[in-house]
Amino acid sequence: MEEEEEEEEEEQEEEQEEREQEEEVKACFKALNEFLAIQQNSLSFYGGPLLPLSYERFSPGDEYSSFAY
Repeated sequence: MEEEEEEEEEEQEEEQEEREQEEEVKACFKALNEFLAIQQNSLSFYGGPLLPLSYERFSPGDEYSSFAY
């Protein structure tokens, strides 16, 4: 009896963790989609997108590149 109860509790805990992870993933995608919508609808001072699509990550020295001017 105790083993069955422990198994049920473990299953419930796993299901709860899965639901929490799914909610976190949904929140991340929602934030990403909101950012992309802002990026697509907004123009920078230079008249282009806020971030060039070719820039995956900024690296040291980018502030001195032609993009910054």
